Amino acid sequence: MEVQNAQYKDSWLLGSAAEFQADPLAFLVRLAHEDAPITRFRLGPKVFFFVKDLDLMQEVKIKRKDVFQRGGDTQRILRRTMGDGILVSDGQPWLVQRRMIQPAFHARQIAQYADLMVRHAEALLDEVKPGEVYDLRQNMNRLTLGIVTEAMFSADGASKADLVGQTIDALQEGAISELRSPIPLPEWLPLPSRRRNQQRSQTLRQIIMEIINKRRESGESTGDLLDMLLNARDEETGRGMTDEQICDEVITIFLAGYDTTSLSLSWTFNHLRQNPDVERKLHEEVDTVLNGRRPTLEDIRQLPYTEMIVKETLREKPAAYFQTRYAYADAELGGVHIPKGSNIMLSSYATHHREDLWDKPYAYRPERFANNAEAGWHKFKYFPFGRGSHICIGNRFAMMEEVLVLATLAQRVKIRLADPHHVVKPEPRITLQMNRFPVHFVPRK
Repeated sequence: MEVQNAQYKDSWLLGSAAEFQADPLAFLVRLAHEDAPITRFRLGPKVFFFVKDLDLMQEVKIKRKDVFQRGGDTQRILRRTMGDGILVSDGQPWLVQRRMIQPAFHARQIAQYADLMVRHAEALLDEVKPGEVYDLRQNMNRLTLGIVTEAMFSADGASKADLVGQTIDALQEGAISELRSPIPLPEWLPLPSRRRNQQRSQTLRQIIMEIINKRRESGESTGDLLDMLLNARDEETGRGMTDEQICDEVITIFLAGYDTTSLSLSWTFNHLRQNPDVERKLHEEVDTVLNGRRPTLEDIRQLPYTEMIVKETLREKPAAYFQTRYAYADAELGGVHIPKGSNIMLSSYATHHREDLWDKPYAYRPERFANNAEAGWHKFKYFPFGRGSHICIGNRFAMMEEVLVLATLAQRVKIRLADPHHVVKPEPRITLQMNRFPVHFVPRK
């Protein structure tokens, strides 16, 4: 099979870099609507193979994960911030870490965090005032950061939460600017931006290591996620993690656990204000099931439409909107030769907006997920949390958090744009961010 080449607006020097940087989402969607199952394109000297065929995605992510692994520039740049956390590592080191961390995210373990999720959502509602203008992204960031901080550290890290969040945000900005550069810059080049990020990373690690050391010295057991990491043991060797490994995983959980959930909640409220029928059904459900009381873990099963809304937001605006893999050897994929050193790209956003897979993919329809419909779909028709062994380890935590927070907020307020002329737009970075979202919290009668 001959691979299709992306030649729209191509430059002989930079390839498709200008088009990709101008509008990454449109570029990825365009590739996903090509006839060929695999499309080759360049970002500067870096060669990518975009895979749109669902079976070939499964081959890359599951069946041939020994050849197509995390690596290349993406892994190199993210490693500066996250060390060898499970979001960056692969192969045997990743497998050992994953085995040790997995128990911390079992359903029984995360169930204990339901009450604190609702408590933090209620605290947000107690703070906001009718008529005041708020940036919803900042509110959701503070909310989800507070949740993950308490779940991770109990009360130990509360005073450091804002600093941790600001540092992680700054590190993300530095990483995406370098990842999107069409010309790879050598690691030894002493760029001012790299020095700033190195200082931020050192600050972040110092904060977390202080909390780890304090916990070890106290011998206190609080039952939080840090306890689980400190006590984790590999089932085959009986070994635990070093403090440096624990620090890597804490940073990874923070990065994956607060920003992505904050984004999903923000996008959900943007969709609700634009779709009054969906919002009305949500209010009817939470009013009927909860009747004014705070939601609990047991209520989630009685809130199917609320959960369908969360799933539809994850389809329409998946935070991790693209994923890459690196070819560690020459390989054949769908009859296409993939040279060693090439990059493979998949896109959940582009797949979730394919017209041959979805009826009116840009319409917001939670009913797509009625009766757990996704259970009968191809694994790679819908994959907001990834697929295979590398599926997001915190997906249950995130789903529980989003449903409980949404139900808590929807009981008491509607969220409306403070400026009717403002347009909420996606800003693709490492995750699918949005621009400023000025809102009023309008009390429900």
